[in-house]
Amino acid sequence: MTQRRGPRAGRPTAHRGRPAAHWLLIAGGLVAAAILAWRLVGAAGEPAASEEVGCSTTEQLGYHVHAYVAIFVEGQPVVVPANIGLRRECIGWLHTHDASGILHVEAPAPHAYTLGTFFRLWGRPIDATHLLDRVADEQHEVVAYVNGQQFAGAPETIPLDRHAAIVLEYGPPFVPPPAYTFPPGL
Repeated sequence: MTQRRGPRAGRPTAHRGRPAAHWLLIAGGLVAAAILAWRLVGAAGEPAASEEVGCSTTEQLGYHVHAYVAIFVEGQPVVVPANIGLRRECIGWLHTHDASGILHVEAPAPHAYTLGTFFRLWGRPIDATHLLDRVADEQHEVVAYVNGQQFAGAPETIPLDRHAAIVLEYGPPFVPPPAYTFPPGL
């Protein structure tokens, strides 16, 4: 049997690593608390988008409109995911059902949601210089269209009005904004 040498000689080995594990648990708890606080309050001290939108256990049809959004990054389409705004415990008043790009506003009363509200709900950036993970620079820009016309304001302020057909692009290259026809019944 070999004898231990050095500063830990004679110390029981059962306690080795416990202080590090203790601090690791504390650090993990602090990180989890910070993430939870950010999700609940938002990055800028505003309510999280899920709280801003409202949510009910059943679909609300008192105010029922649909908008459409298509996204292109350097000429390539980007899918808007299904189930944004749908939670286990409730259905957000602003949500997607599928990856078609149709945004559903289904609320108990009229609500003036914007494209920025939807992107906050999605957890992705949108403004005059940001689209998803892209940032405008001297060679690239963010351009928005509503119903085929270039939008002059900040894209996050675009209202989600009934049958608004919104096209967002980061480029160049840019594609001509495709026309969109809402399915019957929407």
